[in-house]
Amino acid sequence: MENFVITTKGKIFNKRTNELIMYPQKYIPYKKFIKLNRVSSVRVHELLDAIDVYVYFSNNKWVVSSKASNNAFIDFTKYKLSVGEMFMQCLKNKKMLLSDLDMDKSYKFQIQHIEYRNIVPIQSNNIILLYSFDRKTQKIVKEDDDRFKQLEIKIDSFDSLTLNRNKIDFYSKGFVLTTKNKRYFTYIVNIKYDNVLKLLPYYHNINDKFAVLEAFKNRKLAEYLFYFPEFTIVWKNVFCKLIIFLKKNKKTERDIENLYDKIIKMDCHKIIHKII
Repeated sequence: MENFVITTKGKIFNKRTNELIMYPQKYIPYKKFIKLNRVSSVRVHELLDAIDVYVYFSNNKWVVSSKASNNAFIDFTKYKLSVGEMFMQCLKNKKMLLSDLDMDKSYKFQIQHIEYRNIVPIQSNNIILLYSFDRKTQKIVKEDDDRFKQLEIKIDSFDSLTLNRNKIDFYSKGFVLTTKNKRYFTYIVNIKYDNVLKLLPYYHNINDKFAVLEAFKNRKLAEYLFYFPEFTIVWKNVFCKLIIFLKKNKKTERDIENLYDKIIKMDCHKIIHKII
């Protein structure tokens, strides 16, 4: 896996051969995009709250990677399953194997998995194919495989997207707009989703206990638990242990925030393990 490198702009290279494995769609800011394109020449879909997964064949094997790692089977999150394992389950739901893919192409998928929630609650596993990259022609290819298609949204004007952006709840991330050749894209995020995104603690997808403590420190715990009620039991357990810890050290409940300042600014893991 060390032979591959993902650049900051999303290109994937084989460091040993210098082969371009994946070339990303080019992002254009929303206002500029709608000036350059007519409504009739643009495709609109729901912007999914999903995980990006890149799949390509190299060195006689299929490689599944994510934004975080060239090896998506290495887990960098708090979740029981790695991104690679989630992807394979989603692929299996479509009754497909990696061997069914074209070895001369690289693929960019998006997956939603019931084990992984960023902001939008996920009810069932889902996988879509955004596009593929033909490594022979070095061009992005528009795929029309019905198994991976996403429902297209019909619009009469770009203004209708802006109006809907103000009305839709946080259960929908927003809209993504692409040119018909899939080469260029832009997106617009719904306001309520964006508000929840700004609320997230740094540790949201890393450690539940740290996340609720950080939300508490930032005085946003009530809002955080409103959107993520599944963390209520986590907070109750952490809070109880904080109180026990403080009483053992003959401190008052007012010291909780000061204690957390020490946790987050000093030896974070050492102190948290004493409490939890």
